[in-house]
Amino acid sequence: MDFKISDDIEEVTPKKKKNMSNGMKMVIVIIVSLVAGVSVFLISNYFFGEKTEAPITSEVVSLTDSNVQEAYSYVTYGPQGERYKKFVEEAGVSLESFTNDEKFMYAFMFSTKDDFITTGNKDENGLNIYSISNDTVNEYMQKFFGSTVTYDTNSEVKLVLDYSIDNSNMTTLKYDATSDSFLGTFTGVSEKSNNLISPYIAALAKATKKTDDTLELQERVVYTDLVKGTDNTYTLSIYKDFAKSSLLESVPNLTEESINQNTVNITNYYDKASIINYKFKKGEDGYYFVNSTITS
Repeated sequence: MDFKISDDIEEVTPKKKKNMSNGMKMVIVIIVSLVAGVSVFLISNYFFGEKTEAPITSEVVSLTDSNVQEAYSYVTYGPQGERYKKFVEEAGVSLESFTNDEKFMYAFMFSTKDDFITTGNKDENGLNIYSISNDTVNEYMQKFFGSTVTYDTNSEVKLVLDYSIDNSNMTTLKYDATSDSFLGTFTGVSEKSNNLISPYIAALAKATKKTDDTLELQERVVYTDLVKGTDNTYTLSIYKDFAKSSLLESVPNLTEESINQNTVNITNYYDKASIINYKFKKGEDGYYFVNSTITS
């Protein structure tokens, strides 16, 4: 018998590897693509997406709240306790609405006589020259108007103050660049008006504090006009508006005594009075004035 090598060797056929189906490949590609897409979206949205801010909410605040009372005193201020006309006569007021003298008048509501330092010098009339530092003036300006306020130092400023120095409450200030201060003398006395009744009768009606650090006040106000007749009696007219085009009531035959004893009560005209809305913003040193609007 012939021996053949090929007869002793068993031929082994290699096993074929199982190939992944095209469908399964497609599923994997889709899953990877989705994961990558979602990841890119989430990362991009985190860094570049529009942030959702919490809605601004508000709460009514007591009219006796110290912040409310302080803010209201700003807009009702006037030298010697007589309210200045600014907010009750202008339909809209913002920082840009103030003259330079008005900025100084409102800023100096925070001043005291101790802010003025004698320089030891006298003017040509022998009057003492006093100095108030520009840093102090700027501090008072920002307290009322906020940190963006600017004021002119190139012109004289005439002021009536709530206190007296050298028996005078009137001063004219001029800026001195060398000392970075305002210099002035005190000359003259400004007397209070002898009006039998205030031209503006007003009351704080509402205070609202918001989560964006703003404080809003609402004030009701009516305007008076007093005319003296030939028989020494008066007719008092009460108007809704400063232009005195909307008469609310007219009261004739009043004497000086009856006017003094019967000051106009704003509550009698509360629903018909004009409304002034004030907005304040919280700063480093309390709230400062932003704007006001007479709405009706």
